[in-house]
Amino acid sequence: MHPGLPGSRTRAERFEDLIAESAERLELLWGQPIASMEFTTELMPRSTSLDYSEASGRPVPLGRSWGATPRRLARVTIYRRPVEELAGSPMVLPEVVHLAVVEQVAELLLREPEEIDPDYHPWEGGF
Repeated sequence: MHPGLPGSRTRAERFEDLIAESAERLELLWGQPIASMEFTTELMPRSTSLDYSEASGRPVPLGRSWGATPRRLARVTIYRRPVEELAGSPMVLPEVVHLAVVEQVAELLLREPEEIDPDYHPWEGGF
């Protein structure tokens, strides 16, 4: 397949594209606070996060956020496997990715997700 075609991209690359699209969408709404954040992806949360989730009866986290320090930008990391599993379908994956990004940005900015994106609605397992 030709490298420029969408089908030639890996699942991880397509997932990264979805995160970038979500960040761009929020940057249009918020400007500099979002532009000054780094958005990354990891396959899964670390085992300590998984152990904590299991022990506390909480769901596996979809992402994590870190505030800025003098040496690095604020960072939002979205975990690909838990988000893909929650979405259950490639058709709804973009929306679930965006919800996860909005929730992490809201946590960083100490706001409610609905303030970050007026179209935000908690995931209810289907659209």
